[in-house]
Amino acid sequence: MEESASETSSLSNSRQKSCNACVRSKRRCDKRAPICSRCAERKERCVYAKTRGSSRQLPDFDATVTVDGGGGGVGGGSRPGPEGYTGNSAAPPSFSAASFNDFAFFDLLGHTMSSPPSGTGSCQTTDSQTVADATKDVDMGADDHFFNFTGIDPSSASDMWLVQLETEPDATIDRPGTPADEQIIESYKRMDVLCDGFESWQLYDPNTTVYYVVNRIKAFPSDFATANTTPFMHRHLYKDHAPPYILACFSTSVMYENCTPATKSMMLRGMQKNLAELLSEPVKAATTPREKLARAQALFIYQVIRLFDGDVTLRAEGERDIPLLQKWLLDLCRVRENLGELALVVGDGVRQAQRPKDWERWIFAESVRRTIIMSYCVLSMYEVLRKSPLPNDNGHDPWKYVHRWTLSRHLWEADSSFAFFRMWEEKKPHFVINNYTFDDFLRCGRREAVDDFARIMLSTYMGADETRAFMEGSNVTASLMV
Repeated sequence: MEESASETSSLSNSRQKSCNACVRSKRRCDKRAPICSRCAERKERCVYAKTRGSSRQLPDFDATVTVDGGGGGVGGGSRPGPEGYTGNSAAPPSFSAASFNDFAFFDLLGHTMSSPPSGTGSCQTTDSQTVADATKDVDMGADDHFFNFTGIDPSSASDMWLVQLETEPDATIDRPGTPADEQIIESYKRMDVLCDGFESWQLYDPNTTVYYVVNRIKAFPSDFATANTTPFMHRHLYKDHAPPYILACFSTSVMYENCTPATKSMMLRGMQKNLAELLSEPVKAATTPREKLARAQALFIYQVIRLFDGDVTLRAEGERDIPLLQKWLLDLCRVRENLGELALVVGDGVRQAQRPKDWERWIFAESVRRTIIMSYCVLSMYEVLRKSPLPNDNGHDPWKYVHRWTLSRHLWEADSSFAFFRMWEEKKPHFVINNYTFDDFLRCGRREAVDDFARIMLSTYMGADETRAFMEGSNVTASLMV
């Protein structure tokens, strides 16, 4: 306690904005409150020196903040604070839905209500409520002005993906998201022809939807090997830090892409070794959201190779690990920001994404969302191909819940924070899609917004030919609205 008091006293008159631990270690601090990411990761005490001109401070928080009403990607319950933060043991405040406006609780969770974009027509954005900024009185240096210009909030609190798994009232019940509504259930019915009318010859007919979707799935390892990206893994996701099992998966993908009959045995040996390391107990015990995402993405790519390669032995091994992939996806659902509170409902009920605070955090959050729903789509497609149900040890049906994602090629392919926020302003609107509910986008969206991920989902929803016609400028909305 004396050391902490001395640190704060000695730095109180400076313009320091980084926490004391990062200053001592000479490391970059992301200035999140109440605890920065580095301190949360290292489980260190995070102390910020007072800045000039600061007229107030954020209140202390207990390690658990209870939010009434639930929302977003997870049902009701308690949300633990960032790892390593112990909160204030002396009378911590309690929060409910009624107290949100008192100190900008939405801003603490990374939620921001941006101004509506300008435009005309039935999809024009309407006004949304304004949320106060809990740190607006803090003096800002030149670096903070730059971050503000690019749309990055260096002092914002940790996004929802930084928290630990939620503690449910009943630990035996999984609540990975909001139950699917009637619109989502109706969208499933449009895919009955694909699911119920499948015949094995369709896999070899280039004019069928099954041919396009399956071959696009089989290309995921090639995408990773040749472009360092997939429709669900952003190319900058592991730019600064790549877990060992992602690097091993990349090596396997490169070997698989360049495999010949003479090298296939060596490629399989390498893949088996990498899989054994991925399925080891330390990896299974991953605790941070980034580790959970990396292990799920690596196993997903291995599963694509094993289930769709055509080798009967690989397929049997892949089917054995399907329950583990399902479990890891369920773990991801619990740390996902599912855009429930971050989507603006505009004219005619269209859901559009709000401006995020930080490009890097958006990359992570969107990669989580896309990995979850694409993995479930691939497992469902494989179930259609084998014409029998898949093993499901946890009894969880993912399609009974909402899985939201952002449809925007311009945002997904942006190469920098500056380009991302420029595209955000220039290429509005950015649609939030619930599972396969594309009707609003087909009515109001632009085909140039469709990236590889959206094209796969669209083809599954309305067929490869109809998607191709939409991409070429034909009006396919009328027939789908019937």
